[in-house]
Order: sequence, then structure tokens, then C-alpha cells
Amino acid sequence: MGCNTSKDTLKPTDEEKDKNENQVNDALDSKEEKPPSAKTITINNIENPTGTKEEATNEEAGLEEAATKIQAAFRGHQTRRTMKHEDKSGKSTSAQQQQDIENELSLDDPDLANAATKIQASFRGHMVRKQMEKDEGDPKAHKPTPEEEELDIDLTDPELNKAATKIQASFRGHAVRKDHGVAEEGHPNK
Repeated sequence: MGCNTSKDTLKPTDEEKDKNENQVNDALDSKEEKPPSAKTITINNIENPTGTKEEATNEEAGLEEAATKIQAAFRGHQTRRTMKHEDKSGKSTSAQQQQDIENELSLDDPDLANAATKIQASFRGHMVRKQMEKDEGDPKAHKPTPEEEELDIDLTDPELNKAATKIQASFRGHAVRKDHGVAEEGHPNK
């Protein structure tokens, strides 16, 4: 059992500790290669004071975990800083973006109006179907249809025929004016 003088059992000197620490700091400080959020620091070649390979692997894993935590904290810090910077300068750009959108979409555009009408119609249909499903499922909301009221109308009455003829004539006139583009007030229809 004599003296073990292998490098595995020697404690790292202060210079080696400083060297390894400087490597980590240099990797964090350098921004030329990649943004700091994309860097991964691997700590290698650190000598273990205890001497066993198992403990060296455990220590390396611990150091890797610590480096990962430091990197995550730094990335969070940097993200918060850039978001804060964007908030300060982003207010004017959001107003510019809003103006660009308004310029792009003209409210007088007939295609836009037709699209809006279709969207509104489909939404209204959706809401009616939803309400009908709700009414069908709710027994209290379902109202029994009342028996149809019998109307005592004499279909052979000459005044009834005159009224029906007048209604039909006014409707036909409306349809013709609509087809020719003339409104009922005398103004052209658009």
C-alpha cells in the first residue's frame, strides 16, 4: 500500500481552478460565435480530488447540472431583458402595424363586405342551431303547438278576391321595379 502519486488523487491547484472558472466565464461572456441562449458549456478535464472514476463521473454530472442551471437562469434573464426592451420600442411599431393593416383592408371593398356578410350569416345560423338544440333538450322550453285556429273565411267573397288581386299587383310592380333598378321612391337602386 504505498503512496499513490497518480494525478487522480492530486487536488487541483488554485491555478487550475482559476483556469477552469475562466473558461466558463469566457464562454458566457463571448457573444461573437452564437447568442448566449444557444451556447452549451461542457466542463471537462477537471481532476477529482478523491481519485475514483465513479466519484469523478458523479462530480462531472453535478457540475454539468450546475452549469445547466446557470445557463437556464441566464437565458431567462436575457429573455426578460429583451422583452422589456421590445416593450419600450414596440409601442411605436404596433401603431405602425395597425396603420398598415388599416391601409391594407379597405372598408369599401365589396369582397370584404360579402365575406363579412357570409361570416355573420354562418354565425347567426350557428347560434340558432345551438339555441334549437338547447330548446330540444330542455323539456320546459318545449312548448306544445296550439291547435290551429280555424278561420271562418269565405273564399268566394268578391271583396276578398279584389284584395288578393291588389296585393298581387303591388308585389308584381315591386318585382319589376327591382329588376329594372328603380326604387319605389323613384331613386335608382344600387
